Amino acid sequence: MHARLETDPEALADIALEMIETVGLEGVGRLGMIDTVKREPTREELAEAARRHNLGIVFLTPAPDRSSPA
Repeated sequence: MHARLETDPEALADIALEMIETVGLEGVGRLGMIDTVKREPTREELAEAARRHNLGIVFLTPAPDRSSPA
């Protein structure tokens, strides 16, 4: 398993917007987000929240199969 940590607030804002688009405002709680306003947050609000709370996201991907010859 490989892990990649993304901490760039602008990238995190884009990821959050994609996730909100996928699950809708009703589902943001399942993503660990708190909806304090009953509207979709702006990209700028999400980036600021990522900066203020020092947020990050970890992406996990399967490790390459090392048993086969290269």
